[in-house]
Amino acid sequence: MNSVDISVIVIAHDRKEYLIDALKSANDQTLDRNKYEIICVKNFVDDNYDREITCLVDKLITSKSTAVGPKLKVAIEESRGEILSFLDYDDLFLPGKLQYVSESFLAVGRSVYLHNAHMTRRGNEDNLSSSISPAPESVVTLDASSAGNKEMKVLMSMYPDFNSSSISISRKIIVPRLNQMEKLIMHPDTFIFYAALESGGILVDDPRVLTVYRVHGSTTNYEKVSIRSFFSSGKEYYSKTMSDWDAISSILSLERNGKMCECQKRHSEILGGLFSLKSKRSELFRVCLGFGKCLTSRSGVNLVILEIIVLAAVFLPRSIRALYFLIRTRP
Repeated sequence: MNSVDISVIVIAHDRKEYLIDALKSANDQTLDRNKYEIICVKNFVDDNYDREITCLVDKLITSKSTAVGPKLKVAIEESRGEILSFLDYDDLFLPGKLQYVSESFLAVGRSVYLHNAHMTRRGNEDNLSSSISPAPESVVTLDASSAGNKEMKVLMSMYPDFNSSSISISRKIIVPRLNQMEKLIMHPDTFIFYAALESGGILVDDPRVLTVYRVHGSTTNYEKVSIRSFFSSGKEYYSKTMSDWDAISSILSLERNGKMCECQKRHSEILGGLFSLKSKRSELFRVCLGFGKCLTSRSGVNLVILEIIVLAAVFLPRSIRALYFLIRTRP
């Protein structure tokens, strides 16, 4: 089997819209097409649509799973690249993305992980807005084998685990963890990040904008919904999130990584308690306990705010949840 430098893995969940655009962007690269492959995994069948997709990919795989983990596992098992770059069905690569990824991994010895900046596109708009979050002024490089708390805080403040389409990782880091990855429902980006941290290699967060992150009705579905639907869907979402955190925790052996993971998990647990309309007071109190050790984490401020909201919901459940609903669904 001939190898390639990069395997681009595109995952599609139920929806067809935007997928062709994503695949075209992966083909429209400055990097020689012979140096990378494109693998698409989807869970729907449409003969006419599939013929169009087949012309844009090297491998097309149909999976019955609605979860992201099994799709990623089969795609990685079929891949040949030493570097894995991920692309969500509704995002885009800018033309220089793969060229830069290839050069970056070669330039930095022991490099195992690259996270690039993104810009945001809303739906099908032609004009691209600026990045959601400010890009760092310079490249942040972290040696996971020797980094201290200060260096780790700098890296985490850049949200290096956000958006799979901004992430590339060395194949050798992920392959030994495929069985755990298979358990993921919807958050592969954070799993991949922690796998890189556990490896002890070099992680890079780069301010160069190489990815377009698309925001549309399917991803921001809190608009024009009833309060019951809002909390029902939120409860389901955070239940799945907690399952993903269990999968992520299972690959962690280093104490530092475990503590960071626990703080991020607590953030989801608190929101899950708030979204559960039938949560008992004792349950809401329980999820609020022990958050003090996370105050210095990147989510520290958000955790304090959430703690206040949840504690207020203990005494005024309907009023606080109604207020939270209005804040989250306002235009």
